[in-house]
Amino acid sequence: GLAAPLADDIDESPAYTMKSILEKKGASVRVYDPHLLYRSTARSLESAIRDADAVLIAVAHEQFRSLHASELEKRGIGIVIDAPNMLDKESFLERGIIYRGLGR
Repeated sequence: GLAAPLADDIDESPAYTMKSILEKKGASVRVYDPHLLYRSTARSLESAIRDADAVLIAVAHEQFRSLHASELEKRGIGIVIDAPNMLDKESFLERGIIYRGLGR
């Protein structure tokens, strides 16, 4: 799932640029932003990550801190891209989940 920051012009958000690029490459992308549900394709974090292969966090919304490696492992999610570097990298790596914190 992707998240976009609160902004006056949401179309300028890097999250939506990422979504567009991923979709052009054939990915099915669900977007969830707890602050902008009207722009989200998923209505909850749970529905955004359901049956996902990967999770991409574009913005450090507090709710995304609840994404724990053990839960994502149980769901079979094998890749986490954490642009704001808000999650515990080591906990994902210990479970064999590919983790990339951008800017680290």
